[in-house]
Amino acid sequence: MRERTGCDRPVKVAVVGASSRAGWTAAFLLKSSRLLSQVRLHDWQSRASLTCPATRALATELEHINTACSVSSHAGSRELRTALTGADVVLLCSDSSTVTSEEEAFNRGCSTAREVAMATADFCPEAVLVVGAEPVNSLVPLMAETHAWK
Repeated sequence: MRERTGCDRPVKVAVVGASSRAGWTAAFLLKSSRLLSQVRLHDWQSRASLTCPATRALATELEHINTACSVSSHAGSRELRTALTGADVVLLCSDSSTVTSEEEAFNRGCSTAREVAMATADFCPEAVLVVGAEPVNSLVPLMAETHAWK
């Protein structure tokens, strides 16, 4: 007997900034959901980056969790389109542990948030954008206006 979930179809989620602590944690939680058919991990870092956990390693770990949800990894600006195309939810994550001020956090997150909002408008315009990057109170309006403008 199928469990009632409130969804009429499986959901595809793209996690941008997947190699951040927040992205890593979110990916593990998302992979365990029965509502999802795909989790697409994306990060701006190259897959060979030594400064943070790579998205490919995260995808490999997640594939060991026995669920129907598939996982794919993507890296860099070139693969953002692949990660976002057809996504129902786009989750933007970042680490703020190295940021010293809100201004620095905004300056770091601004270009990324803008690029993600523009790409979302192009490749998955109906997707729900979720901001898990600081400063949330500044990035949410920025992304909303960029998405609406595009």
